[in-house]
Amino acid sequence: MRTCAPAETDPVAVVELAAMPKAPRIVQVAIPAPLRKAFDYLPPRGTPEPLPGVRVRVPFGRRRAIGIVLGSGRGAGLDLGRLKRIEAVLDARPLLPPAVHQLLHRSAAYYRSPVGESYAAARPAATSWCGTGPDVRRTTTFSLR
Repeated sequence: MRTCAPAETDPVAVVELAAMPKAPRIVQVAIPAPLRKAFDYLPPRGTPEPLPGVRVRVPFGRRRAIGIVLGSGRGAGLDLGRLKRIEAVLDARPLLPPAVHQLLHRSAAYYRSPVGESYAAARPAATSWCGTGPDVRRTTTFSLR
């Protein structure tokens, strides 16, 4: 069995690579809108990066929207000046289990529907999509005696 000798590394190249800034983390967010794409945001300042499946409040055009974090990655090649920052993370842990998370991605791709609307339709009934807590409605009943 032949083995290859390790290549000698150029110390100048190693210093240049170490001096290069890392691409910042980018969080992909699905917003319940009739748009078939996820939107990129910078993570919130001073808090850990949100987990996939948690709700976040983000600026979306001229309004604020509540979306679901789909994942995160490095933002190489993106214009960071145009990206906005996540305003708030609304959940400590994901609302849906990972298997449902994957199912929603697959079904949105299969049916060519917006992933944000898929999440909005699959949210737990006791959870408000708008981030205000339980979705409780008061009903008034009348009876004739």
